[in-house]
Amino acid sequence: MIPIKSNEKAYLMEFKISKTKKGMEESAEKALKQIDEKKYDTKLKSKRNKEYIENWNCILWKKK
Repeated sequence: MIPIKSNEKAYLMEFKISKTKKGMEESAEKALKQIDEKKYDTKLKSKRNKEYIENWNCILWKKK
């Protein structure tokens, strides 16, 4: 999400699904790694100070 004002934070979000509760942490690490590897933040970094960019991940797990 990119805010209109350049002094507000921008958020990069990556969503993953974990098949197990134990796998949630691993999925979270994969999500952050994907943001870095795919360089999702490249365009934002060229327009903003790094302190205004936050990487978030959301791991979903459905208990059966």
